[in-house]
Amino acid sequence: MVEKEIDTLCSQYGLKAMSLSEIALEINYPDIGKYEGDGFEELDNALYLPFSESFNVTDSLLSFLEKRIDPQGFVQLVLDPEKANSAYLVDFLNGPLGRKLRMTWEKQGFIWRQAWPASGGQDASRGSHFCEEEGECAVAIFVPTVDTKALIHSKLYLPERKTQDEILKLKGLIDELVSQLNIFEHRLSAYPKDISHIEEKIELIREAIKLANDSDYLLELIRRGESKKLEFKSTLRLNLMTGKPDKEIEHAVLKTIVAYLNTDGGVLLVGVSNEGGILGIETDGFLNEDKFLLHFKQLLKQRIGLAYSPLIDYRLLPVNGKKVMEVVCQKSDEAVFLKPSKGDEEFFIRIGPSSERLTGSKLLEYVNRHYNGQPA
Repeated sequence: MVEKEIDTLCSQYGLKAMSLSEIALEINYPDIGKYEGDGFEELDNALYLPFSESFNVTDSLLSFLEKRIDPQGFVQLVLDPEKANSAYLVDFLNGPLGRKLRMTWEKQGFIWRQAWPASGGQDASRGSHFCEEEGECAVAIFVPTVDTKALIHSKLYLPERKTQDEILKLKGLIDELVSQLNIFEHRLSAYPKDISHIEEKIELIREAIKLANDSDYLLELIRRGESKKLEFKSTLRLNLMTGKPDKEIEHAVLKTIVAYLNTDGGVLLVGVSNEGGILGIETDGFLNEDKFLLHFKQLLKQRIGLAYSPLIDYRLLPVNGKKVMEVVCQKSDEAVFLKPSKGDEEFFIRIGPSSERLTGSKLLEYVNRHYNGQPA
């Protein structure tokens, strides 16, 4: 189950699948006799993997001394610096997904522990122990065993080395930001006269975070692909083949909205190609964003009706340096018809990832069943 979860995340975010054997240059076991105290030789770009998922992975030998942990419960992995940053892998393996992965290693027998009682003639030095409080040792005795061959071929999913470094840098910036916010919070209590200055700074931070969250949200939607409740339209009015405004393009956008209203609601993204490419509303060639939104509002008013505007929420969201219009539609309690520029009104519903027009007896049957409560 965990491997399936990791596989899914890998495909969604484009992470590269690799085994530990591809990134580990060495696997070393502790030698207390040779390296007193921590049991390992200090090597560059190395991490220390515990036999128990209840312990944290670390890349610092000092942690064994500071936390008084027996190094015999760990192995040292020396990583290829071109493929992995030990600090990044430590962060991943100590996170929720990394811990799940480590649990599977133990369940699958890659890492296992033979428990021994604290008394009864067994040699406690073979086990792992740590002191919870100074002067008082709590003993957790076990004989650690690693199936190195199986472990080294277990899968991991990592971004490229450059991306690992960038992620670590961003995490550092986030820590800085949290620290600064804590300072602001303290100053508000101690120096209320600084309130206007602090408010200005926090507003700038809040706006920047909001924009980043909107972009991430939109990318997540696009990643899912089109479905019954999600559809992409490259433009609002421009025919990409002819390079000219086209009423049929507008009609395609509006019929999707009507179909959502008549079925179970949904989301339409304008400025995104069928393949998920970010084109942006700029492709439509309006003078500015206000002109684009005004044109869309007029289409809704003339072709669907202002009575249904409370069910249609739309906004522009930033992504990859462009703007995409998100149109969120709720389900209507009454039948909604699209008013064409000429000809009869049209009725659409969603069937799978497409909008289908109903006419004649099928239209009457659907309306009676969904809006009038009559059986089919």
